[in-house]
Amino acid sequence: MNAPVWEPQPDSTRNYLCTMPNCYSTCGVRHSFGRVLWLLPLQLVPCSHCRHPHSLHYHWYSKWVKVQRPQVSVDDNVKKLCKAAKDEKERTEALIAVRNGALDGLNRDMDQAMEELVQLVAEYSSLSLSGSFSAHLEKTTLLLERRRTTMKETGASVEQLERMQSSLNNMKRKRDLLKEGVRNGDRATAV
Repeated sequence: MNAPVWEPQPDSTRNYLCTMPNCYSTCGVRHSFGRVLWLLPLQLVPCSHCRHPHSLHYHWYSKWVKVQRPQVSVDDNVKKLCKAAKDEKERTEALIAVRNGALDGLNRDMDQAMEELVQLVAEYSSLSLSGSFSAHLEKTTLLLERRRTTMKETGASVEQLERMQSSLNNMKRKRDLLKEGVRNGDRATAV
């Protein structure tokens, strides 16, 4: 998987870089040789940019940049299963079992997230019954429709799709009820 990492990258100008762990500040850009000499007596004074001592800084033709680098992560249980396998078939079966376990975990997480989403949508829709709230319900309904389409395309379970459809129908019913109330209110004020 890719993870963000801070690295010094070459630059065409002499810059002032902090070397304090986890700081990654480029505290000055385009420092002249005179500026380098001027900072020598101030080694124990904190830098005005990052507040670390000047002694933890250096001048170089580079700057700190956040880049994406691949990071390797090894699951020790999977490693043990693969080592314990006697042949390629057993190794494949072990990897399939691990994959199925990971998929089950992801499905449980998705189910829990869907339940939370349904609960939040219900709470959100019960916050107000004013006419100005109909736009929020309309947007929420569109969001749920798009989410259901995405779930269908990615192969979600029938149970998940049914739950999403139930939530969507509930939101549509509330939206229609609210729109009808707004229309009736507009007619009442016009009379």
